[in-house]
This record gives sequence, structure tokens and C-alpha cells, in this order.
Amino acid sequence: REFKAGGSAQEMSVSCTGLFRKYVQCLSDSPCVRNHPDPKRALKECAQKDPPGEVPDECAKVHSAFAQCRRDTIDRRRRIKGPRGY
Repeated sequence: REFKAGGSAQEMSVSCTGLFRKYVQCLSDSPCVRNHPDPKRALKECAQKDPPGEVPDECAKVHSAFAQCRRDTIDRRRRIKGPRGY
């Protein structure tokens, strides 16, 4: 099952896809998703939680790396220089 947030994984730049998959896998393994009453909305709701009580710190680190990667795809200087080596 693929988590689609604002677009599919195919629309994402190639350099960020690995981080996206790692983030989804990390969320899928977290207690928040495993203990969620509605499995269809579990990933989305756990990703949007403000106090990340049941989401591990590792997921937060992967999320920030993914967000930085997405920002770099918009930044013209990064587009010329290339990805940072994720």
C-alpha cells in the first residue's frame, strides 16, 4: 500500500523517492499506526500528529530529511548543483 500525500511517488523527484519510502516504512512500523482504530487513515493521521507521542524520533529525522529534499528540488541553486547525496 502506498501513502499518497499531495501526489504520487511517480511525480516526486527521483532523489527524494528513497527518503519518502523510508519515511512511510518508519511510520508503518510505529505504534501509532499499529494501534490506530482505522487502518485506512492510520498513516495520514499519524503523519499529521502535532505531539509525536507514539511516532519515534527516527521517523521525525527521516521526515525532516525528506522535507529538505523536497525543498531542494525547488531551490534553483540545488537544481544546478544536484542532490546532496541522500
